[in-house]
Amino acid sequence: LLEQMVAGGLANRVVIATDMAEAAMWRRLGGEPGQTAFTGQILPRLQNLGFGPDTIQQLMGKNIAGLLAHPVTGEV
Repeated sequence: LLEQMVAGGLANRVVIATDMAEAAMWRRLGGEPGQTAFTGQILPRLQNLGFGPDTIQQLMGKNIAGLLAHPVTGEV
């Protein structure tokens, strides 16, 4: 799905995140939560999929940083 979204020109609208879930799940799933998973598992998978550095930067932080830097105005 991610490959299709990037190929469809949506790389600037996708954010990759992790779930902190309970510690027992970390071992069962073979990884760890948070930033460790990003650099140790997710980054290599994106590279293996053939995504370039700019696309990886978008998916792993640039997109969400841009959203958080521009707060929503008006009534919620």
